[in-house]
Amino acid sequence: MNNEYIQKFTVARIKPFKNYSTLSEKCVIYDTDERTSPSPVMSSDSDPFDDTPQLTRKFTVSAVIKQDSIPSILNLNLYLKNNRSFFYTTTPNKKFTNRALKGSPEIECEPVKLVSAKKITTGVSADYFETVKGKQIKGHYNNPFSSMEIHKMERWIKREGDKVTIKRYNLTKTRKLNSKYFRKNSSSTTITFDMVKGNFLIVTYESHKKKKKKNFYSNSFGSLEHALPEVFKINHFPMSRGSEHYSSFIAEFDDQEFKDSFLDILMGKGRVYGVGYDSFVKDFIQYWMPKFAELKGIKLPNDGLKLLKAYYPTEKYLKKNDRKLVASILDRIGILSKVTNKILHNHPDLELRQILKLCNLLGKNYQKYLGNVSDEFFERSRTGPFDRGFGPAGFRDLLHENMTRYSFEISKTEKENMVHIMNDIASIHNSPAYGVIDQFYDHFVMRDKLRAYYPELALNVKKWDSFVVEHNRYSAMERNIKKGYSTHLIFERHIIDEIEQPIEVVVSNDLPIEYLPDPKDQRAYEKMYQNHVPTYTKYVFQPKLLRSSEDYSGEGAYMHHCVAGYIDYSNSIIVSLRCGTDRVTCEYSTRDKKLLQARYFSNKNAPDYYTKALKALDDRIRRIPFSINPSDKRLVPLVINGKSVAPPLPDEEEDVFLPIRARNRWAPPAGNREIRLDELDAPGVAMLRDRPAPIQAPRVINDIDDFNDFFGTPDDLA
Repeated sequence: MNNEYIQKFTVARIKPFKNYSTLSEKCVIYDTDERTSPSPVMSSDSDPFDDTPQLTRKFTVSAVIKQDSIPSILNLNLYLKNNRSFFYTTTPNKKFTNRALKGSPEIECEPVKLVSAKKITTGVSADYFETVKGKQIKGHYNNPFSSMEIHKMERWIKREGDKVTIKRYNLTKTRKLNSKYFRKNSSSTTITFDMVKGNFLIVTYESHKKKKKKNFYSNSFGSLEHALPEVFKINHFPMSRGSEHYSSFIAEFDDQEFKDSFLDILMGKGRVYGVGYDSFVKDFIQYWMPKFAELKGIKLPNDGLKLLKAYYPTEKYLKKNDRKLVASILDRIGILSKVTNKILHNHPDLELRQILKLCNLLGKNYQKYLGNVSDEFFERSRTGPFDRGFGPAGFRDLLHENMTRYSFEISKTEKENMVHIMNDIASIHNSPAYGVIDQFYDHFVMRDKLRAYYPELALNVKKWDSFVVEHNRYSAMERNIKKGYSTHLIFERHIIDEIEQPIEVVVSNDLPIEYLPDPKDQRAYEKMYQNHVPTYTKYVFQPKLLRSSEDYSGEGAYMHHCVAGYIDYSNSIIVSLRCGTDRVTCEYSTRDKKLLQARYFSNKNAPDYYTKALKALDDRIRRIPFSINPSDKRLVPLVINGKSVAPPLPDEEEDVFLPIRARNRWAPPAGNREIRLDELDAPGVAMLRDRPAPIQAPRVINDIDDFNDFFGTPDDLA
């Protein structure tokens, strides 16, 4: 094996210290128990920059620092004798608890203060110096009065027969003052290309303290895409741009020269095959993928390079399937059939995770149902922005996710309804379908959780819009069951009555009179409409103050936005302004009664005919002379079909309405009077007259009518 091209650079950062201290009392420190034995220590008059320091038996720590100097001081603790340090103490005078060690032992030591030799010798502010000279590095390598960091980087290109190897290697060695041993961290990335068989291997290695990690990636384009920048681009090196050796490092590690040498060795001199340097990694991958397929004899579909990049099926499956890429990929994940083969051939951009998840939902006879799904649906389900399969571990993650995936019991009718929904999406003009399969999966996860309380739940809708409504309804049900309690906001009765009065608005059906530039045309226009009888439409708007979890969840499900979570907001209230089947969800600040936002379906702006009604509602709420904050917030335990969703909250009086003002931020503002239990006439309504009212029992749901009353029906939400 011979080196075709190599780049390497070594730099050391050294902090030398003098062998004297700021201590007022002198003390003698030995490196062995025998005080007459030779000591590998520099004498006090030796220069730490000298390559051959003189040795003495011991060194004296004394106060000899000049008063006019400003040296760097290092606090050094000397411990009892051990095999890791040059120096130790026989007279410890301090103890401390080392909580970093097991059991937090108490350690004895003797502190000394050493001063920087660099500052005293040169007078500069830095207490270290950098060097690339090997002789100088060796001189301080085992010097107990020097701490040092050695950084080494090299990368090379080798060719041995038909194999080309590139490698980057980083090594960092650090040794503290008075320490005998270095701590070593290293990392490397090695890529080997077989120019005859087409195989390539990536090996990454990391060593940190005693932990070592080595990874192998064979014929993985995702890993190759991540590994190439590690070799070809020097992103960082532990040396600042202001260092005197930085220019030498840049001159040695010339990225462009390294790329040129690699291309010359791999392809032959002067043959670059259109590989550009501005986007080297991307262009090289685009060059190597068809070369790899050609050398391996892989049969690609149209636009099949993306599939090859994300999911190389290994040689085992290529041999089994006549070296056909699509069949080999489907065989490896266990869904090879004529239907899936056709789908992936027609749509190579289709995310493999999506089609695998759909096959799992449809069960063993998935071919029967997939064959009835419109081809347009898969065309609109092509790879989205977060395609997980295109990472360095695409197949590994895919197979792991498939093994750990939840299994469902889905009836034949529900599978047919899924097919109807997918075909309905395909018929909607320009409707994207990416993520629909994930939504199916989430829907059945929620269905199985809810079946513990509602055994009759099933996917009974066939249209996409109806499915979205049902999905949001399931989500609202799951949120309420997960909480175990229904939240009720308690408002004064006169606030509810004031807000929920109907609003009547009359809107003209005629367009406003146009004003034409020519007076003659204007007179003719006005004459044509002089006998016209204008018409008007009267709209009746019904404001609804949302006061419970069910109100908020129902509003969010109906309007397709996230208002359900706003019930926990203490600084605003929600009013739903309704007219027929239309609604606009309005949020008002409880501090200044201003309208914060008004949202139509899917967070769109309100229709034009809502303008006057919104203005009237805004004026009405501003005229309320007192706070619109809820007086209280209470929780009602849920009992569904005889099952208690959650254990009752602790309450001394065993009331089902449980005030939580003392536990969170929902304290009523000054001016709002307290509402007692005997003033409650219905959930969320406080009566202003002094008469007893029955205490509310837990909400019990025994049949489908109670269920629809509690959560609403799909028809109500349509």
